[in-house]
Amino acid sequence: MKKRIGLILLALLAVLTLSSCGGNKSYIGTEDMYEGEYKGEDVLENGTSVGADGAIKDETVKIIRTVNINGESKSFEKSIQDIQAQVKSSGGYIENSEIRGGKSYINDSVNERIATYVIRIPADKLDSFLGITKGHINVTYSSEYTEDVTLDYYDIQSRLNTLKSKKLALENMLEKAETLDDILKIQESLYNVIEEIEAHQSKLNLYDNRVDYSTVNLTVREVVEYTEGEVSFGKRIGKAFRGGWSAFAATCEVLAVGFVYAAPFLAIPFLV
Repeated sequence: MKKRIGLILLALLAVLTLSSCGGNKSYIGTEDMYEGEYKGEDVLENGTSVGADGAIKDETVKIIRTVNINGESKSFEKSIQDIQAQVKSSGGYIENSEIRGGKSYINDSVNERIATYVIRIPADKLDSFLGITKGHINVTYSSEYTEDVTLDYYDIQSRLNTLKSKKLALENMLEKAETLDDILKIQESLYNVIEEIEAHQSKLNLYDNRVDYSTVNLTVREVVEYTEGEVSFGKRIGKAFRGGWSAFAATCEVLAVGFVYAAPFLAIPFLV
């Protein structure tokens, strides 16, 4: 009899416990679902792996190269045609171009022409392009700037992978949501994550373009004579001598023309 009473009491206790647990059922809030910390190892889109400690393994270095060149040409039109053809054969493209100067139809004057280009060349063909292009013009200035964006690039890509995982978790939770309040909260979090993904992806695309295609800022000036670099003393004396004779000849020419113009006025007093 005592055993039977004990079993009945145990059964009643079990029922009360189960009902208590059922009454405490609640849905996990969006702040508890996924904190964005990725445990384990990410595999980036280019095959590079990033460990749980954030260390990059087998990374591909991301270098942005920018070259600035100023040059001169005696055959202006031919030089720019050769440069444009070289851009095309290198698989690049002209991002921006401008040509100014030349003949003015207002006052019939002629000014030297200047062409400026912003050229994008595949990074693996940049050196060969520069070597050929410099052969078409007389280079007066050249500089190169490199920017290593490797760490920033893979940091953004790792964050992007984490956000994609978070987006997937939110989508799964949205399917299981039961109340309108939970659905609205999850949707708001999902929209925020999608916005972050788009921003990070846009920055990665910009990096990819600048890394894959190097930038060449090129200026070509039309000249009659090339600008010389450092000239020796003897060459400067010779140039000054030639310049002096040229000036003397030009002066004599001006005087002769002036005398011809003044001849009638000089002849009138003589005749009188």
